[in-house]
Amino acid sequence: MSKATAILRRNGTVVQMVGYLNFATFFMMIFCMPCFAFVAQFATGFAFAYIKQP
Repeated sequence: MSKATAILRRNGTVVQMVGYLNFATFFMMIFCMPCFAFVAQFATGFAFAYIKQP
């Protein structure tokens, strides 16, 4: 019985850790989306300008 509870507890911690990780990723995504959009826009603009050069 104690073995099963220990396994359950360990799995619960893993699930909790994954939940925290997902929350952190979601948080970072919301906060960094403007930065990512700006960097992507800048990179594509730079690439197009570089490609258009003769």
